[in-house]
Amino acid sequence: MKGFSFFKTAEQGRETIRKASKAACIVTTFFIVGLIVFFIMVLLRDIWAVLELPIRTVEILRFDVHLLQIGESNVFIPTITDRWTAGEHMGIVGTIIINVLASAFFTTIAFFVRSIFVHLKKDANPFNPKVSLSIASAAGAMLLHALIVGNFLWLVPGALMFITALLLDYGRILQEEADTTL
Repeated sequence: MKGFSFFKTAEQGRETIRKASKAACIVTTFFIVGLIVFFIMVLLRDIWAVLELPIRTVEILRFDVHLLQIGESNVFIPTITDRWTAGEHMGIVGTIIINVLASAFFTTIAFFVRSIFVHLKKDANPFNPKVSLSIASAAGAMLLHALIVGNFLWLVPGALMFITALLLDYGRILQEEADTTL
């Protein structure tokens, strides 16, 4: 009995995986750059709050844009919000620490996810130990983030990614055993 398959041949599958992984590498690279820019803007906002520097709000296309003024100059840096609110009960220093930790975790997870696609782009074989390790590393970062920060919504995707890594590693072992018996 034949089951469902996305591909007619293994070569078609490998080529599709390579092309999709190449596109995913580009998308995740842009995502990582955007993530880093976002976190820099959040950090600048928090520093402005500590130093009690002026923040201006202007309306552009019916949206409030918050600008950090640099000294007495007319140079402004766009930021996320006009004030920090994430951890008012911890104070601004606690908020900065939480933001830096969250930035580190999110960026680490994004780099591990990108490395999955880098390996797939090169090899086009999901049963590669490097792919399993990248998936398990991303899962570990998600689970660690859930436990340290207390954001338990990351437990489910982290656990699912870890199970996926185990399945792919098991598939690799079965593939190696089949190759040795032939």
